[in-house]
Amino acid sequence: MLFLIYVQIACLKGCTMNSDSYKIKSFKHNGHLHRMWLDNWLVPVRRLLPEHRKQSLNVMINNQTVVIEAGGRQWMSRTPAVTYFIPNEWYNIVGLIEDAGIRYYCNIASPPHISDKTLTYIDYDLDVIVSAAKEIAIVDEGE
Repeated sequence: MLFLIYVQIACLKGCTMNSDSYKIKSFKHNGHLHRMWLDNWLVPVRRLLPEHRKQSLNVMINNQTVVIEAGGRQWMSRTPAVTYFIPNEWYNIVGLIEDAGIRYYCNIASPPHISDKTLTYIDYDLDVIVSAAKEIAIVDEGE
């Protein structure tokens, strides 16, 4: 539900994703680029829920943004996503807003770092997905 609140805030504000765009870059532990999301909107601190302000969360929203893979392949994300980046925590959470409901994707990752409108983190490959039907899957164990 909180994911939808942040999307509604973005829509009510009339903010387009390009108006104050941030990049998200994930790296592998060896320092090589893994993936980049080019157009993300950082929810302003004043628009965060009080409990999220208290935690200094960075909440990013994207919808149909260009994604560039390490090898150069580009594709367009298909569903709106709201991502919680939690300072000093070794994971981040993405809510993918789909027709069937919200699918949660928890990335085991380094704490985030923001500089020059770019948020970076190290992706440690082990992920947990919770479907809209509340089914849990651990993925990417082989990476």
